[in-house]
Amino acid sequence: MFRDTFHENRILDTLVFPILDSSEIGICIIGKNGIIQEINDAFLKLFGFSRSEVVNKHFSTVIMEENKEYSLKQHEDFMENGYFDKREVLLRKKSGKFFFSQVTDLKINDEAGNLYRTTSFLDVTEKKHNELVKMILGKLPVEAEPADTFESMFRIVHASTEQLMPACNFYAALYDEGSEAVSYLYKANELFDGEDENNNTQVYDQLVRRIMQAGGPVLLKGEALRCLFDQNTLDEEIIPRVVLGSVLKIKGVNAGVMLLPNFEDKDAFTESHLPIIGRLAETVSTIMERRKYEEQLTITMEKAEESNRMKTAFLAQMSHEIRTPINTILSFTSLVKEKCEGILEEELKESFNIIESGGRRLIRTIDMILNMSQLQSEGIDTNPQELDLAADIIAPVMKDFCASAKAKNLSFSFNNQLVGEKIVGDQSTIKQTFEQLIDNAIKYTRTGRVEISQYHNSMGRVCVSVKDTGIGISKEYLPKLFTAFSQEEMGYTRRFEGNGLGLAMVKKYIEMNNASIMVESEKGQGSTFTVVFP
Repeated sequence: MFRDTFHENRILDTLVFPILDSSEIGICIIGKNGIIQEINDAFLKLFGFSRSEVVNKHFSTVIMEENKEYSLKQHEDFMENGYFDKREVLLRKKSGKFFFSQVTDLKINDEAGNLYRTTSFLDVTEKKHNELVKMILGKLPVEAEPADTFESMFRIVHASTEQLMPACNFYAALYDEGSEAVSYLYKANELFDGEDENNNTQVYDQLVRRIMQAGGPVLLKGEALRCLFDQNTLDEEIIPRVVLGSVLKIKGVNAGVMLLPNFEDKDAFTESHLPIIGRLAETVSTIMERRKYEEQLTITMEKAEESNRMKTAFLAQMSHEIRTPINTILSFTSLVKEKCEGILEEELKESFNIIESGGRRLIRTIDMILNMSQLQSEGIDTNPQELDLAADIIAPVMKDFCASAKAKNLSFSFNNQLVGEKIVGDQSTIKQTFEQLIDNAIKYTRTGRVEISQYHNSMGRVCVSVKDTGIGISKEYLPKLFTAFSQEEMGYTRRFEGNGLGLAMVKKYIEMNNASIMVESEKGQGSTFTVVFP
């Protein structure tokens, strides 16, 4: 054994061998003839070889074929003339994976004067990559700022990104939080090239919104990615296997996203890519803030704001145009019903009820669309004040819905554990929140009960829950529950009326009062919506 041969060599025994055994740097000792005499565990781990594959073998067995001639010459020169050498080289593991290593050579000799080369290997792949990232980010502003348009600017950004990670597909978009509108500044998709634009837009609009919600670098894969999409209506091939993205900030405000989808390899991006895409997004955000783009951004934002104003004005006008004739119809229907009382058959009496119900449903739908539009574009002014939830909100709302619950033979109760408890909030939006939650609970419950409870949670916060024994919500639909115009049952086969706006408005009302909402539900087992106040 090599160690036995040198057990009397004080330098080897007291210095080299202890370092060899304890070092986390890969080390091997090579004789003048090129035979590997000794290696440590760190060397085996780094290269992926077993001890028997390396020890007593020529060092050229671990060298890439294309580098063998140079390495043999370098070994010969070092043993003849060298004493110390340090360099960075590209090496290959047994698996075929490449890595950068800092290689250090030191010459030692035994008691008999035989020469040996001690070579250490330090993996500097991450260091080299960080240097590359720093270099590219340093050059990016110089290369991208002179671009005339966003598209040409992002073409340069895309090319730079491809030097750092697998980025064949690259999207950049602005996002208007008020209207939830997505405006694409740049698209590069290796698979579709503009085909099936509607489905593609649906996929990427959803991804943009998800990254905006994250507010920073995000990696989406597996269930976190699949739950964003309706697998039944979208072709699987247009849904990426993994997505890397980050927000773009304009003057400190989240204004858009960069996102990189990959359709082939779910492991194309890992957690290690998050800081890189984050730094890229920061650099791009800085570029976008430059004076060259301020005018274009201003124009884009003004157009979006004007679009919002026009939409709100249009909806308000349409509300008036529809409400007026509907109210007229309902008024005259009520008058005719009253005049004909006692002479109508039961079937005709029911017809009047159907007309009234349909008219009220139409007016309610118009009101909700108008309110949602106002929430998205202008916002709603709130008036925070001290409120007794039980007396000021829950009791009046329950009174309005007693008849509906009674008509369906439902148990309708309020379990108040906090008599006289006060919170601070906006009465109008909180009232509308519980009107919607209780209305839904009654609507989606055929038999059983609807129970409202007020209590303190473990953190001492005031909570109000609305619990029902209704149809429940599937686990797959829960992530989309608060999305506007979304319903679990869609199309002409759905069993319940509604427009999919109610819970979206509830979420916004809750946020306006600095509260939060949680949902527990199982299909066929009922639902519990809990509002937690600050």
